[in-house]
Amino acid sequence: MFGRLFGGLGGLLGRLPLINKVLGFFGLKNLVLIGGLVGTFSVGYLSIKNFTNVIYKEHRRVYDKISNLETEVAEKDIENDKLNRKVNSLRTQMMVISMGFEQVAEALNEIIKNERESRESIKKLEDRLYREKDGKKSLEELAEKKPKMVEKIFNNELKRMKRCIELFTGAKRGEDEKINCTDFFGKSAN
Repeated sequence: MFGRLFGGLGGLLGRLPLINKVLGFFGLKNLVLIGGLVGTFSVGYLSIKNFTNVIYKEHRRVYDKISNLETEVAEKDIENDKLNRKVNSLRTQMMVISMGFEQVAEALNEIIKNERESRESIKKLEDRLYREKDGKKSLEELAEKKPKMVEKIFNNELKRMKRCIELFTGAKRGEDEKINCTDFFGKSAN
């Protein structure tokens, strides 16, 4: 067996009876066999030790990675809480702004209503000045033919307009005063 395993050296070792006798029970063949077993076990032990070291290093790497991920998750939770607080703050601001928009919309509707009334008032005044409707003569024609009458109309209207401006700015109306200012300022003047 050793002749094949060790080649020529094994055959030479097998022919040396003196060494076998000196070594006694442990003879050379048994020592070589024991040496092979010890070597095999040593290689096996080192392989297992190397394998366990690799497993330990991999386990440590995975553990460190998990620790890092847990830290990142905690940081992301903190950031998420901050963002949720900002979102809630923005929602509150949007509610306040939408309330403001409702008030602005109401004011805008009031302005549009007043503007419509002003246009109607201007139209009435234009109709009074330019009476070409209903077959009446225009104010220009009357001014050429009867200047005193037109002058009287203008003076009366200017007086009425002056009084309406006084009433509109806060003056008190007299007890028997019956003046209509809606054609100048709409309903808000009366």
